Amino acid sequence: LNKGLNGYGSTTTPSGLAKINAWIESDVDNTAKRAYGGDLLGNVWRFDFDDNYSPAGKEAVKLAELRVSGNPQPITTKPELAKVNNLYDVVFVGTGRYLGIPDLSNVEQQSIYALKDTLASTGLGNVRQGNQLVEQTLTQQTNSVGRVIRTASQNPVDWATKNGWYLDLDPANLSPGERVNIEMQQQYNILTVATNVPDPNACNVGGYGFLYNIDIDTGGGLSTAPEQGTQVGVRLSTNALVAGIKVVKLVTGKTVAIVTDTTGTVTVEDLPSPTGAAAGSVKRTMWREIFD
Repeated sequence: LNKGLNGYGSTTTPSGLAKINAWIESDVDNTAKRAYGGDLLGNVWRFDFDDNYSPAGKEAVKLAELRVSGNPQPITTKPELAKVNNLYDVVFVGTGRYLGIPDLSNVEQQSIYALKDTLASTGLGNVRQGNQLVEQTLTQQTNSVGRVIRTASQNPVDWATKNGWYLDLDPANLSPGERVNIEMQQQYNILTVATNVPDPNACNVGGYGFLYNIDIDTGGGLSTAPEQGTQVGVRLSTNALVAGIKVVKLVTGKTVAIVTDTTGTVTVEDLPSPTGAAAGSVKRTMWREIFD
């Protein structure tokens, strides 16, 4: 057990760093090499608990600052981690909080980010400055069967020269207050994200949510998704907030998301098929050594 201080937060403005995720380097060795987490102040941290990376020692490096117009974007879910194009270590973060009554009416901009970590001794700073990230833009429309869907731009991402991508929620102010406060799920090259849009009106308890399936390489849609591969999101059919999601692969080979809302209703949403080399990759997560 290591104890460290990152110098952020106070009794009046706590950092709220709580949920972390460990980076596993090998497909056959489930040893954690480092860990990542985000806080309520919009900071993304890398924790080097075994002195594997510079600077020397066991330290916390602030990988990124997430801010819009000077306002920090709070992080209340654990980051998802993946290697993009089998080359780049990438941290995926969704922003937003739903921890108390004041959060009900908060309509500040929230986003989904993919952040490249080169394991340097210093971080990326405010990633929305300096043209570091490629922006993808959401557009809302209604599909042929009457469901509200969201498509995304398909701007190319050159991971050799860029530090990732980002996607702002609430396109055209159509879902003010939309946020990520539910754990994301990453399977193959798909990042599955549930968002919530709380309703502060006491006469309309709850709100509603969206489900996004995003290509981790680009921040856009997968080629196997509807709308010529540009669809990334769909409004969920129940008028309630999302309580949790679980991505599973059925015996038929189809991948689905099981969505539970705050009324206890469970729905199943089809996911697009994974594409590229990631579609067939597997990873050992546990094993048992048998002795004679």
